[in-house]
Amino acid sequence: YLADGTAKENTFLKQKLREAEDKAGSTASLGTVTVARDIAALECSPLRQCGSSQSRAAMKKKLLVKWHPDKQPSAEHADVATQV
Repeated sequence: YLADGTAKENTFLKQKLREAEDKAGSTASLGTVTVARDIAALECSPLRQCGSSQSRAAMKKKLLVKWHPDKQPSAEHADVATQV
């Protein structure tokens, strides 16, 4: 259910990150802090538009689980999640 959608969204965002890295030439030229900040901004933007506090809390919990380093498939993914 929720985990499947989260995994798909995570895969989509990682693909976007790879595309940005390819376009810029390397992660170093983009700066990992900048990339992490941009991902965080994209992920958190729906929270600003959320109407009720209950739906906001549910969405926040979903994001916290999605980006938790222990929930990532590899150490590299965990590093990215930690930065975000």
